[in-house]
This record gives sequence, structure tokens and C-alpha cells, in this order.
Amino acid sequence: MKNTTTFLLIMCVFSFSLVGQTNKKQFATREQSHALYNECQQSVKSETENHLLNVQAQRLEATEKAIPQQKHFTPKSTLAVKQKLDSVIKESYYNVLGQFVNSKKYAYTYDASGNVTQFIYYTTNEITGNWEPYDKEEYTYDANGNITLFIDYNWDSTSSQWVSYEKEEYTYDANGNNTLFIYYNWNESSSQWVPYYKIEYTSDVNWHNTLNIYYEWNSTLSQWMPSFKNEYTYDANGNNTLYISYNWDETLIQWVPANKYEYTYDANGNNTLYIRYNWDEPLVQWVPNSKEEYTYDANGNNTQYIEYYWNGTSSQWRPTFKHEYTYNVNGNITLYISYEWNFTSSQLVPSYKLESPYDTNGNLTLRISYEWDETSSQWVSICKEDYTYDNLFSYEDLILPPEFDDEDNFNHKLLLKILYGWDEATSSWISDYRSTFYYSEQSSGIDTNNALGIHIYPNPVSTELFIEFPVFGINNKTIEILDLNGKIVATTQFSSFNVSMDISGLSNGVYFLRLSCEEGLITKKFIKNGE
Repeated sequence: MKNTTTFLLIMCVFSFSLVGQTNKKQFATREQSHALYNECQQSVKSETENHLLNVQAQRLEATEKAIPQQKHFTPKSTLAVKQKLDSVIKESYYNVLGQFVNSKKYAYTYDASGNVTQFIYYTTNEITGNWEPYDKEEYTYDANGNITLFIDYNWDSTSSQWVSYEKEEYTYDANGNNTLFIYYNWNESSSQWVPYYKIEYTSDVNWHNTLNIYYEWNSTLSQWMPSFKNEYTYDANGNNTLYISYNWDETLIQWVPANKYEYTYDANGNNTLYIRYNWDEPLVQWVPNSKEEYTYDANGNNTQYIEYYWNGTSSQWRPTFKHEYTYNVNGNITLYISYEWNFTSSQLVPSYKLESPYDTNGNLTLRISYEWDETSSQWVSICKEDYTYDNLFSYEDLILPPEFDDEDNFNHKLLLKILYGWDEATSSWISDYRSTFYYSEQSSGIDTNNALGIHIYPNPVSTELFIEFPVFGINNKTIEILDLNGKIVATTQFSSFNVSMDISGLSNGVYFLRLSCEEGLITKKFIKNGE
């Protein structure tokens, strides 16, 4: 079943990989909101039927994962030491025990460039409470950071060893364009990899993907058989304007049309209209199927998105869903509301709402989801998520695995996320689970602290901290001291090789000294220990 799902996912990935690229933030918000909605549904054991939008969430998830070569890390700052996310531990709350209990653990290993080379997923043994391996993923990269090999393993508890499950191979051209993708399954009987499907990619001189051809492995003939293909057309600005998919007809031994997608853009390159057509073979023509209309504000933020389906009987478009987005001054989505078409009243009615407030540091601090109650005509709480951050380290200072590489959630170093479900009986929030994020330090390859020879002493320090710059002196630069919450507690200007700071007024604890200069962003940790 997993093989079929994977293949269908790949189909969805490339069917929608070029859809609404200008609405990436909205897509991410919708995906996150529905993921939160689903988690809440599970946590409060709600009998409410899942939104039809969950199907869209799966499609949007596929969209975000459309380009295989994006699975690599690109350094984002010049910090000598970055904060590397090593593991995430998820704990479930047990009301009987009145405490959180370990549930899942995700552990990551990186190479020197920050690429994830290994991911291991653990579950908890309900009897012993110990962590037990469940799934392992291994990644190999080329010199350009493109993933070339992915292998997935399942843990065999009987033999206490990893067993191969699936493998993916990637090939690239000189420009870094993915030209070939092959997926294999592990055959336990023969103890070898068996091809399952492959995709061949063609790109134009502008590196735009213009053709994808999908093949399935015929084990009887031991050869690749065509399955379907996608053709893409672009305008002068590089926007995808037309995408046509074809299926392979084994009887006719030729490609036959299947679906067509047309995209329209405004002068700013925002996707304003998307129309999908299905091929009607008896009529030998394209028949409308669905369309999406997008509206933007003056800042290019997508504020409204309406979905329609084609009513063949009346030959007109009928609305199905509407999505509204509200932003703060920083362009973060703070409110998302979805509506569904009510065929009885022939109007759009509220369905789902997500509130996402941000603090003054730009951190997403809370997410609260609501569902519309038609009986009372009001919003009913479903669940909420609380976020805790270390503001000393920003998104640019973090090394994150692809699934967590999201600036909205990691605007600063995310430490803790807690999910609560709404209990209607007590009209209160009930803990469901919490995720704790663990980091370690990793050199970014730009060790400015050592290269510049910066030295601070004494450490620990009680009253006066001395900073030496034996290699350089820069006029009118500022040194800042920050506490563990990222709050600036002291500053000083310097224009010489030696600087001293009176820190006698600071409380005892751990602090960071930060200097921004042409050579990079330099940080040093020290301990204030008063006498």
C-alpha cells in the first residue's frame, strides 16, 4: 500500500509542483493549519468529520516537496558556531498519571555542510518505557549539496537489525538540474533492490523543467514501460502558464491527453487564476473541471483564494471553498479563515479558523484553531499550540532538517511546543502532547572567533570583563551582552584592540557577548559569577 501511495504522491508532486508558487506562504499556512486541525481531532477524539480541505493539505504538502534537489542545507549566516537541531522528543500527556510520557523521538545526523545524512525515528516501548528504533533514513550528497541517494530502513525487532525497505537515486546535469529519479523496493526473498518506477526530467536553457516522463518497471519483461508524462510551458518571466499531462495508451501505443492546467499572472508575477481541464475522449476536447482565483494586497500578499468546480449540467462555475488571509506589518499570516459552499442555502459558510499571533521578536507564539458550529452560529475552539523560543539565536543561526526548515516556526531557536485540546465539558484547555527541541553547536566553517583571535577574560567574571582583539581594531563598533532570552542587557562602543566592560550590575548567570563587524557576526559565551 505504501508503494502505491508513494507513486501517487510523486504524481501529485509534479502535477502541482508549479501551481501557485507565488502563494507559498499561504500554502504553508494552510498545510500547517490542517495538520494542527488533524492533530487536534485525534487528541480530543472528536467525532466531527474531517474537512475536505485535508485533501488539499496533502496536495500542498506534495507541492512543497516537489523538487528533490532542494533537500540540502544552504548556510544562512556567518556565525562561527551554529545551533544544530539534533533531536526532537514528543511526549504524550496521560491524564491518569497527570504527567507527560515519552512517545516519539526524531534524531538527526549532519555532515560538515549541514546536510542531514541520517534520520532515525524511535517509538517508546509501552512496557519498559525505553526508546526502540522504528525507521531509519540515510542520505548521500554530491559536492554541490544535491541529494544523490536515499535509503529507508525498517527496524526488525525479532532480529534486532535494520532491514532495507526503499531506495531513491537522483542524477543531475552540469547545471544542477535533476535529470533522473529512480525508486526501488527491497525484495526480501531475493535480497536485492527491485526497480518500481522512474522519472526522466528535461529542462530548457533557463533551467525550467519542461518535460517529465514517468515509467513503471515491468518485472515480467524486465524493462521500463511508459506510464504518463507532463509538459510545461513558460512565459518570458519564467512563470509556468501551461501544463499538460498525458497517459500512455498501451493499446494505441501512444500518448493520450489526460489533464490540462492554465495559469494567469498579474504584472507583479502573482498567480491570479488557475484552471484545470480534463480530456473528454468521446468529445475529443478539453472540458473544464476546476478553477482557483487569487486576490492580493499592495504588498503582494495573497488575501483571498476561491475554489470552483465546473457544473457540466448548467455549464457554469460553482464555488466550493474560499480562503481568507490577514497579515501583520511583517507579512506574517495572523488569521486564516476557510469557508465551504453550502448547497442547501447556496452560500459560503464559515468552516475553519486559525489565529496565529506573533511577539515583538517576530516569533510565532501561539496557534489557536476553531471550527464553525452551525447550530450556535459561532466559532468553537478545537486546539491550540504554544511556542517557546531562545531569542539569542535567529533562523539564520540554525541548522535544521528539511521538515523543520520553516522560518515561521523557527524565526528564533524553537525550544518547546505544546499542544492542547479544548475540553467542552470543563471549558478548558487539556494538555495533549509537547515537543522539546534539542540542539548542539556545529562550526559553520567560518570560524570568525578563532580566525580573529578574540579573547575574553576572566571567565567566569564577577565585575569587569576584558575583550581583546589582537588582529584588528574597528572604529565605532558596538559590543552587546545578551541574556539567555536574547535580551540586550549591556552595550559599549569600542575603537581599540582592548575593551573592558563593567558587568557588576548583572545578575549571576550565563551571558553572550555579541559583535557584528565586516568579518562576520561573532559571539562568545561567558558566566557572570558575583562574589
